[in-house]
Amino acid sequence: MTQRCPSSSPSSDRYTHGLTARRDRLLILTGAMLFIITFEWSYRALIVPVWGYFGFVYVDQEAWARVAAWTICILPALWMPIRIVRASQVLYWLLYVTVYLPSILVPYYLGLQPLFEILSLSIWFLAGFGLIGLIYRVPLPRPVRWGATSTQFWSVMAILYLLLLVFFLREWWPHLRLVTFAERYEVRLPSRELNSSLLAEYSRSWLASVLTPLLIALGLMRKRIGLVVFGAATAVLLYSSSAARVWILVALYVPIGLYVLRHRRKAFGVTWLWITCSAFLGCIGLEQAVPGARDLSDLLLLRVYVVPGFYTGLYSKFFSDHPFSYGSHMKGISLFVNYPYEAPIPFVMGNYQVGSYDISANAHVWAGDGIVSFGNAGILIISAALGAILLLADWCTQHLDISLAGIVVSAHYANLSNLPLSASLLGGGLLLSILLLWIMPAPTPGGPGRGTSIRRRRHFPPPRAPLSPPKAVATPFSAKAS
Repeated sequence: MTQRCPSSSPSSDRYTHGLTARRDRLLILTGAMLFIITFEWSYRALIVPVWGYFGFVYVDQEAWARVAAWTICILPALWMPIRIVRASQVLYWLLYVTVYLPSILVPYYLGLQPLFEILSLSIWFLAGFGLIGLIYRVPLPRPVRWGATSTQFWSVMAILYLLLLVFFLREWWPHLRLVTFAERYEVRLPSRELNSSLLAEYSRSWLASVLTPLLIALGLMRKRIGLVVFGAATAVLLYSSSAARVWILVALYVPIGLYVLRHRRKAFGVTWLWITCSAFLGCIGLEQAVPGARDLSDLLLLRVYVVPGFYTGLYSKFFSDHPFSYGSHMKGISLFVNYPYEAPIPFVMGNYQVGSYDISANAHVWAGDGIVSFGNAGILIISAALGAILLLADWCTQHLDISLAGIVVSAHYANLSNLPLSASLLGGGLLLSILLLWIMPAPTPGGPGRGTSIRRRRHFPPPRAPLSPPKAVATPFSAKAS
């Protein structure tokens, strides 16, 4: 009787799986701690010396405040998803790295409020981010799909792209100018003075945030270089209208994020934390060695990570002693609730920051809608709304490859880290991306774009015909003795 190998027993498998899970969780905690160390180092070494006049300062805080900030930063690492099994989990990870962590740390650096008020803000953020994490314990309902064919889907894509491109070029064609990052304000400031129509603004935003990431992702997944080049050319064309570096950044994120997601889906968050820490250290190391490193640090460090945390502290300070909007800054609600300010919220905050209404200080999803409407308690309300949107995205993308759906949905991190939720859904195109993914046909097994969610069929060789019994051969020994 053969004995079963102890290593293949169910209890041994559970033990091995438990060790792997604990190891991955420990790596996430270590990555979060390294993020805090490298982020503070790069903030003090690169941001404060150059942008201190703009309000980016560093104030030494008491030891207990630093411990509290570090603890609140690390706590979400205890429940962040280890393995990506839903599309929105990629976006959840990016919001943790680009918005949550800086929003906890930077207000302590700025010191605009008493420590206990900053601690209260941090706790509200922790509660809101944890509330979003609860959606991954909710089972997804059975999907209801349109069932579009590949021809129908690409027809919709082509018509939508051409319409948006026509509206964009009709408004922006005379003002297109391709410049370097250092010369961006030569294009950006004049573009803000143009009285562009709402349709032109929507067309530019949807091309940049919806169609460009989708085209690049589909081209990479299906190995169609034409789609990749087409999407990248669209990003460059859009950049030439207002020199918005974030659109170039999103186009660069898609291939990098897709590679990490396809090869490191079991440890996407850990990998992204280590990539971020390496980028911080790289910016510090290149500062003195490479002449153009300042533009790189401004783009990666200041624009992506520091600014969301800075506006968290600024918005919290302003609305601690100014009236809330109670949602009146949104269209529709303003018909029923009186708006208390003479200018839109971003320009009110720009005037509060530098004393001029010509500056637009846009804030992320939690500050731009939550803190503006209800103060710190609004963070929890917006978290519930954002969690519902992410749950909708997961429900609509169950039939697709997680890598494709995750990259397209997570590309909206740039809008959510810079715009309120109300603006990101429609103007930013998040709902449009979810709709296009919902009508997208699932890849067929063995066809181009085959995803990780589709198992390949194992091809076994055809069964052999049963062997016929050997014929009896007469031998001297087979005859009976007479």
